[in-house]
Amino acid sequence: MRFLDHSDHDKNLILLSPKFEKLRPSLVDFLQQQQIEDRVIFLSSGATSQNPKGYIFTKEALLFNAQAVNRHLKLTPDDRWGLTLPPFHIGGLSLFFRSSLLSHTPIDLHPWSPETLVQKIYTDKVTVISLVPTQIYDLVRLKIKAPQHLRYVLAGGDFLSQSLEQEAMKLGWPILRTFGMSEVGSQLATALAPGLKDLKILTLHDLKADEENRLWVKTPSLFSAEIIFNDGWSMKAAQDRLDSQGYYPLPDKGILSGGHLTHLGRYDGKVKVAGRLIDFLELKEKLDTHMLFHDCWGKIDLFIQPDERKSNIICLEYDKSVSFDIIEGFYQKISPIKVDQTLAIDFFVRNELGKKIRFLR
Repeated sequence: MRFLDHSDHDKNLILLSPKFEKLRPSLVDFLQQQQIEDRVIFLSSGATSQNPKGYIFTKEALLFNAQAVNRHLKLTPDDRWGLTLPPFHIGGLSLFFRSSLLSHTPIDLHPWSPETLVQKIYTDKVTVISLVPTQIYDLVRLKIKAPQHLRYVLAGGDFLSQSLEQEAMKLGWPILRTFGMSEVGSQLATALAPGLKDLKILTLHDLKADEENRLWVKTPSLFSAEIIFNDGWSMKAAQDRLDSQGYYPLPDKGILSGGHLTHLGRYDGKVKVAGRLIDFLELKEKLDTHMLFHDCWGKIDLFIQPDERKSNIICLEYDKSVSFDIIEGFYQKISPIKVDQTLAIDFFVRNELGKKIRFLR
């Protein structure tokens, strides 16, 4: 894993995006003080700008997850992973572990360029790639057809609407929905065939759901500790949050049946606004379809914000380049649900995975 060489510190592999490089010296000192050695450390791709956090993993834990993914997809040494995500996030880092188990290194398709992607896939005989919804949209917008030999496109990292998935599949991209988390070293469940919303849980993981459908996991690929920066580093061991049976609570909801998972979104996916229960995922689906139709995908964002009077309010931000007629058209689609706050902004700030960064107010 030569790309990791520059990140070695006392046998630790510390992976930071350029925007967090300034934190490296203090993190190295902190790890030395805590006597942390021979670990993989990275910061997560969270969607807020406040208090960067990350995870400490053993290399064995990441290899466990990589092995489970390769087995789940029935990959052989003839398959080749293509790297389309930054290696300092779990979505990119995990490919190096998966590839090493197939006796090769991932083919570098990063930085992202939809115009040259297909030729690179053909030239280097890539058979499996991972994409986030922003990248999938780029391919759909440019009407780029998939290489025929490409076996899988693992789609995760953010909300993927059914409408965007269908448009990509019309162009031949074999989309497999995935549900992954930094906390478990990447994938937790993945569809068995393109187009399925039902996800098969990797055999590595033992999942359970409580009475509120919140998910809990017991797995050998669980992180060792969480690190948080807030005027200095602090650390929380994963062990401290396990229940009496050894399960770790996840911030997501789902329905489990016969080794399969129907992902219901974040644990707070359904919220009450002025006493009314709102299915936020359904609103996001409608917004995504609306943006695709009006050719402004990714330029409108919908989110929930706490409010003293109503408990929660629905907020919408949109790029100033978007006509307000399009915004009003969306409001008509979701009536009688009302958006409480609307704000026009100059542009959206995104992280390396295309997720919008939420600047907490």
